[in-house]
Amino acid sequence: MPISERVVEQKILVAVDFGTTYSGIAWGQTGEIESTEKRHEWFKLGLDPSMQREKFSLAGRYPGSTQLPMQLSSEYATSPTKLATDYLTALRRHAEYMLLQTVTEAALKRTPREYVISVPAVWTEMARDLTTTCAIDAGMGPRDRLHIVSEPEAAAMYAFKEMNSCGLDKGDTFVVCDAGGGTVDLISYTVLSLAPMLQLAEAAPGSGSACGSTFLNRIFAQTLNNKFRGDPDWESDPDIFATAMEHFENFTKSSFNGKQSESVPVHGLTARPGIKKGKLTLSTSELRDIFEPVVSEILTLIRDQITQTAEKVKLILLVGGFGSSFYLRSRIQETFGSGVEVKMAPNCQTAVVRGALMKGLAEVKDVTSKLPRIRVDSRKARKHYGTECYTAYKPRRKLHDDGHSPERRQHNPFTGQDHVQFMKWFLKKGEVVKESEPAIFGFSTDQLVAAGLPKKFSIDVYYHEDPENTGAPEYKTNNVEKLGTVKANIGGIDPSLLKKQRGEDGREYYVMDFDIEMRCFAARMEYTPVYRYEGGGQRRFEPARMEFA
Repeated sequence: MPISERVVEQKILVAVDFGTTYSGIAWGQTGEIESTEKRHEWFKLGLDPSMQREKFSLAGRYPGSTQLPMQLSSEYATSPTKLATDYLTALRRHAEYMLLQTVTEAALKRTPREYVISVPAVWTEMARDLTTTCAIDAGMGPRDRLHIVSEPEAAAMYAFKEMNSCGLDKGDTFVVCDAGGGTVDLISYTVLSLAPMLQLAEAAPGSGSACGSTFLNRIFAQTLNNKFRGDPDWESDPDIFATAMEHFENFTKSSFNGKQSESVPVHGLTARPGIKKGKLTLSTSELRDIFEPVVSEILTLIRDQITQTAEKVKLILLVGGFGSSFYLRSRIQETFGSGVEVKMAPNCQTAVVRGALMKGLAEVKDVTSKLPRIRVDSRKARKHYGTECYTAYKPRRKLHDDGHSPERRQHNPFTGQDHVQFMKWFLKKGEVVKESEPAIFGFSTDQLVAAGLPKKFSIDVYYHEDPENTGAPEYKTNNVEKLGTVKANIGGIDPSLLKKQRGEDGREYYVMDFDIEMRCFAARMEYTPVYRYEGGGQRRFEPARMEFA
């Protein structure tokens, strides 16, 4: 039966127990989604399709059985962006409702609000930008009043406040493992100073993958279906599956420590092997088989992160919902030995949101004195970033000289000379970047004088993930992907400051030299164009927008 045929009138029912000594009320509503109904779930990962590209990744091996729109007709199909916007809208409304329980409506209306949104550190720049757009469309404010923070960085700030700097000293290096539902993020930090401010520096480029605890649910669901496929009771009563999944999510995932069996309710299935009094007993071996695909991938990520740090790692700090798993903690400790301490942050499930609030409050000057002073002094680039440029063609005389291959030769109608396109990398993977010290790359552009005064320019930006750490290629290859196009408004330049030059074609051109200042923040990047004119002067423009590829 189509879903639309099952929709009933929405009504809230309130029951009242008017007692002599105690009274109580209970309420419920009609028209709720049944527990067995198909629904949009785990759609956050859809904001970054790159997380699910790999055929042999967990996302590829264990696709969600309840994901939409594939499961329903086009009437219910919708994009991850729309789903995320709707969900963030509901969160905003709920936050405002809760605020109204503590302040008056008038006070709420006259008090400006700013939202701090956390995103996985491993997400692409486009996914972060999509999240920002969703938050804007959800009514959380304009782009310049939204704060986007990295999830593991936020969690680390909270953990250090609650755990008295986690027992670390100056010079110590530690790894933050943010094990969430969809993604697992890892960042390594070295402690630069403890007082008067805790200063941290990234010790290695952050890493991560789509291997969060959501995939435990998918593997467990597959296990149940394999056990009971073809069973008439199992096939006819979807509530059995829903109840078992709920118990696994709320209890089994956190309580399993790798040494004991666990039971899950399967009421309605009787007289079957392993089932007693409506409960299915899963052996230690079966549970390990469920956990191991996820845990083993997390261990690989941690190992790779530790390998990339120059200093010895003293501590692995677990945060995120799955960070509270005793089994995950024991496997990490078992793998990396007694020389590395493994700790769970307090309130693992909410460490990110608490830290995000701390980070937002710390940026407000009037309240910084009330909060622990924590700053990430520098980060490390996770990819190579660059653009295509031209250089004069130089014929190759010998096999290994620094000349160019003839097939790369191109003719430039402006200069009348031959040139070659090559990759100019203005930020390389692993390089130290600071918010206060932008990466700067210069380039020249030209425009026909006959076309009028320059008002805009654009430049394509490329990236190379370099998973094998072999270095940035000299030329654009299949592994060099387009990030997007930086489009800048440069109107208002004094015409007297524009350099003119006659091209080989006889026409007159404006020739302009620019610097692009690229600033790398925890969860976003900013591109500021600076026009350099003859005589040493410059004109700065507003940060340009990136149109993602």
